[in-house]
Amino acid sequence: MSDDRYIKQAIVASLCERSDAEKYRELAFNKDNMSALMDAFTQQSRKITKADLFAPDDEGKILIDTPGFWKNFEKIHALIKSNGDHFTYDDFASPYSSSAMRSLMDSAEEFNGFHKIFRPEVWEGDYDRMEKLWYETPMPARESVGNEQGYIDIGLKRTVMASEGRVPPEDGLSQRGYSRADFFGVFSMQSKSTSAFINKLHDDGDYFRKEYALMPDNGGDTIFYHPKAWSAYDDVVKDMKAHGERFEVSDFLKRNGATASILHRAAHHKTLDKVFKPDHWKDRLEDMVTLWSHVADGWKMPPMTPAAFDNAYAAAESMTYGARLPANDMAAKSVLLTPVNPGAQHPVRPLGMRDFWGYADTVATQLLSKGEKMTRADFMQPSGVMGETCLMQAAKSGNFAGAARFLLKFGEKLELDDFLKRDARGDTLLNVLADRRQLDDVFMPELWVGRVAEMQGVIQKLRVRDREQIDVEAIGVRVRQATVRQQVKKTRFKLKPD
Repeated sequence: MSDDRYIKQAIVASLCERSDAEKYRELAFNKDNMSALMDAFTQQSRKITKADLFAPDDEGKILIDTPGFWKNFEKIHALIKSNGDHFTYDDFASPYSSSAMRSLMDSAEEFNGFHKIFRPEVWEGDYDRMEKLWYETPMPARESVGNEQGYIDIGLKRTVMASEGRVPPEDGLSQRGYSRADFFGVFSMQSKSTSAFINKLHDDGDYFRKEYALMPDNGGDTIFYHPKAWSAYDDVVKDMKAHGERFEVSDFLKRNGATASILHRAAHHKTLDKVFKPDHWKDRLEDMVTLWSHVADGWKMPPMTPAAFDNAYAAAESMTYGARLPANDMAAKSVLLTPVNPGAQHPVRPLGMRDFWGYADTVATQLLSKGEKMTRADFMQPSGVMGETCLMQAAKSGNFAGAARFLLKFGEKLELDDFLKRDARGDTLLNVLADRRQLDDVFMPELWVGRVAEMQGVIQKLRVRDREQIDVEAIGVRVRQATVRQQVKKTRFKLKPD
């Protein structure tokens, strides 16, 4: 009989429902026989895979959800590792199946298995996922596995990070004479100077590394839990940038366990304007827009309202593409509509850029002298990462009045449908302008001369709360007066001389 005979005996005993079947099962899987048994399986290409471990039986039970799994975890892990596989974050954190309510983390909590999970050989080359799982582990278990404060054991951290060629930020700070407590104290205590700390790093040949800023405390929070850290944010980002580092979208969104993300902390401290400062996002417009998409509606309040973001985006776009604006060569309609970033997924057109409006009057004069005409349709061309129309971009950068007057020079007048066009967030142009309290620009008399009824149609589309911004009666009077003046002017022009 081969080395796997004990398994066969156990199977037979189970099939026969022998009263002593347990004896054979124990014999098959006893400690002394395990090595020979695994060798036999390997030799016969009968491997135990990770999928086998998680496969449910006919009743839907997961066989590894037992105390014995954790008792023999090292052997089981070695077995699947010898087959070229390993346990991952998802294996521990995800439910066993779409219908299961438990995961290996639940099993570890019930059967005291956490100390088996957080071992170097399990997480080699995957520190960040280990850290993520650590902060999803209940604090009492973390205190028993790590240290009494609930931090990851520094020896474990060093070993796993070393497998990736990394060094714990605690070690870098320690070399500068700062303990972990000292570091967090700089940002939690008013008596500590953040500028002095950064200067001390510089004196020691170091700088404010991103890994320092993102180092979690025992609860999973970073320094940005503290309002004082936001006062130093610009200095931190500047120091990082000088050394080729920057915060990515994933850094702002990362959560350690149940803690809030850095983006959420910024909203809480009303410092989102620092996060979306334009110069931080030069050449990263798509990332800027992506991060804004994660800002909850309830966070969009002063100083970082949607209008403030649109202004920041316009500034960041100018920083990114302003040098490509053909300032001395825009006397052709085709130039205004040709993307300054050819081949890009999101075209940026000169007509849609904030910087264009500094040249608009000159450009209009040049185009008219050449007989070229700009139309409303031209202003409906998309421009920018968000795919907004050039007209919407003008409105969001504070240049709607300029755009409307620019079109008037070519005999083009905006219509009701233009004001009802929606942006990427679903807001109409009319609502965008109302939110910016720019309705006076919408109802400039020169835009509605001879079109009182059409203007009234736009007024009817105003939200009730926005109507207090304008004096409807006074606007009507001004437009009718402008209409009469135009009619008189046309009549005089047509009169023949005596």
